[in-house]
Amino acid sequence: MEYQVQRFLEVLSVERGFSGNTIAAYQNDLSQFSAYLSSSAEAIPAGAIATWEGLTSEHVHDYVRWMEERGSYAP
Repeated sequence: MEYQVQRFLEVLSVERGFSGNTIAAYQNDLSQFSAYLSSSAEAIPAGAIATWEGLTSEHVHDYVRWMEERGSYAP
C-alpha cells in the first residue's frame, strides 16, 4: 500500500504541481488511513486489509466513525 501512496504523492507533486503543504497533508491523512486499515481485524468491523484492492466503502465508513469517536474528524 505504501508504494501506491508514494506514487500518488509524486503525481500530485510532479504532474499536478500541488504545493508542499498540500502534499504533506495528503501524506499524513493517507498514512493514518493506511495504518488504520492494516491494524487488527478486531479494531476494524469490516476487517483489516493489506491492499487497496480490498478496500470497501464499509472500511471508509468505519474509519470516519473511528475518527469521529476520537474527536479527530468533524463532518
